[in-house]
Amino acid sequence: MPISEEPYYTYSFGSMGQTLKTASQTSFFQWFHMRETERRAEEPGEAVRFRPSGEKFHDLCYLDTLLAGSGEMVGMELVVQRAFIDGRDRPFAQDLVKSFLREALPEACRDVLQDFMQEIQLPGRNGATPGYLVFKGRQNSWKTQTGWSRLLLANLDVSEVPSLVVRVAPNPQAPNARLIANEGDSAWCEQWRFWPWLRFMP
Repeated sequence: MPISEEPYYTYSFGSMGQTLKTASQTSFFQWFHMRETERRAEEPGEAVRFRPSGEKFHDLCYLDTLLAGSGEMVGMELVVQRAFIDGRDRPFAQDLVKSFLREALPEACRDVLQDFMQEIQLPGRNGATPGYLVFKGRQNSWKTQTGWSRLLLANLDVSEVPSLVVRVAPNPQAPNARLIANEGDSAWCEQWRFWPWLRFMP
C-alpha cells in the first residue's frame, strides 16, 4: 500500500482545543469519565487511548488521539462497538457519538453539517443523511471535508468486533491549521485515501 507524502497538521478541535489538557476539561471527557488506558510511541509523536472509567461501558468504546511531539493533537478517533449502538443501551451510545462530534468539530463545521448534526442529536430518529445511515449501520462509510475539518464515519471490524469508527482530523487548508512535519510517513493521512484504513493502534 503506498504511503502518502502529505504531512501532519494540527488545529483547534472545537471546544477540545489542541492538547489533551484542554480536551480533558470538556464535558465529553468529564461526563463520560474518560480515562487514559494506553500510551505508545507513534509517528509523529505518540498515540493515547481513553476509555470510560465505568465498568459497564469500559470495554464497549474508546477514544484514540494522535499527538505530535509537541503534544498538539493531529487526529482523534472514536470507536464504538455495534453491539453498544444497536443494543438496549443505544441511547447512551448515541449520546457518546453526538457529544464527541459536538465537542471535537469546530462550530463552523457543525453549521455546515447541520442536517447530520440535527439527526445524530435526536435519539430514535430515523434520519436520512449519509452520516446518520452509517451510524445506524445501514451504510458502510461516509467521509466529508469542510473548510475546517475532515470527518469519517465507517462500520469496520476492529479486532474482529463490528464497530463504528468516527475520525476527525484537520483540513490542511483550514485557516487555523498548522503544519507539524514536512517529511516522513504519514499513516494518518494515508488512512483517508485507502480502504481498508489502517489503525494507528491495534
